[in-house]
Amino acid sequence: MNENTDGVTGNLGSNHMILDPTTYWVNLAPGAYVQGAIEYTTHAQNFYATGHGILSGEHYVYQANVDEGYTSLKSDSTSLRMWWHNSSQSGQVWFCNGPTLNAPPFNTMDFNGDVYAISSRITDYKQVGAYFFQTDGPEIYPNSIVRDVFWHVNDDALKLYYSGATVTRATIWKCLNDPIIQMGWSSRNISGTTVDTLNVIHTRYRDANMVVPTAIIGGSPFYMSGITPDPNQAISIRVSNLVCEGPCPSLVRITPLQSYRNLELENLAFPDGLLKNPLKIGQSYIPASPGVVMDLKIANWTVGGDHVTMDNFQSDSLGQLNIDVSYWGKWSITP
Repeated sequence: MNENTDGVTGNLGSNHMILDPTTYWVNLAPGAYVQGAIEYTTHAQNFYATGHGILSGEHYVYQANVDEGYTSLKSDSTSLRMWWHNSSQSGQVWFCNGPTLNAPPFNTMDFNGDVYAISSRITDYKQVGAYFFQTDGPEIYPNSIVRDVFWHVNDDALKLYYSGATVTRATIWKCLNDPIIQMGWSSRNISGTTVDTLNVIHTRYRDANMVVPTAIIGGSPFYMSGITPDPNQAISIRVSNLVCEGPCPSLVRITPLQSYRNLELENLAFPDGLLKNPLKIGQSYIPASPGVVMDLKIANWTVGGDHVTMDNFQSDSLGQLNIDVSYWGKWSITP
């Protein structure tokens, strides 16, 4: 990898590995330290990344753009991903078990193609050194299974954009950009997606933000302009057994782009409390959106050991919830 795409040496960070279509398995053996991104081209039904070695992007600049000589010029299409596939096909499943990813330069994993018909199985996968902005967690495609992972991220950690996905036993170390759980950017129909046993071990937010929500659970506004919310679409997600260590940011900051039906949050513990400062980083916020259903159910949420209830949820009280009055009677908190 010590050469650019023209074969000139001495150009670290100016190339990446594009695998042959017949190659469907990458194994990073224990002790391996591979400095470069991997792009699959296989159409095999199952393709793999295994082993307990390390894949590192330390030589790439921020937003390294493949079409622009790996320079720092952002492109949602051509900025480099450490795990990449630009021609995925219906029915393909990515199995990722064991590797550690270090120092990604941009979004960590994207598989382009028929994204509603692909899936992944991600286990024992670690991510560290994610200090650049937009260094998020892997995409969680429909019916994906994610379990026993540790992710250091500086963007959306768990991107819940698709139905039927399950995330179990995830530990997140969070930098300042975007929420831990992201459900926004576009109107969505999501059902049957669950997160169980989520441990947030550190957060580092410096302001209160709705565009890149400073929250455990967030829904950003539209990524593209000129679009209006669609109340006929709905998100139904269950998050349970969540622990946030240290002074915590807000529980939710959601710009409703569709309805929320059975958005269930259960067994939430913030033992060190919510942040309390003039910046209002600890304050949750859900603004009004015409026609949207806000069927939010919160159960067994404790802040500093005390239960949040319908008597102390207010923005100036224990729960610091600021939910628009138009949703009154449509959401609930039970001890």
